[in-house]
Amino acid sequence: MAARPGSLVTRLDLREAITAGAAETATAFDGISSARLEIAAPFARAYPTEGAPLVHVIEPRVAGSIVAARTSGAFWSQTGRAVALGADRS
Repeated sequence: MAARPGSLVTRLDLREAITAGAAETATAFDGISSARLEIAAPFARAYPTEGAPLVHVIEPRVAGSIVAARTSGAFWSQTGRAVALGADRS
């Protein structure tokens, strides 16, 4: 998502991923989400030429992000994933 309030450019990105599994005796959940906010102030200067003007843009910016994760801790051991990966093969 991008918005332009006046001469500033703002960008906001939101992402998430969830993995869930269930076995006979337990259920498991892994999730992660992130958010990023960026504010920029583009400065442009046009240099006239015969055809189209040459435009030089400098865009100083400030960006910040945050990440949050949560896990039940049981996803890899209780759902049998280790067996599917070949951990106990002879």
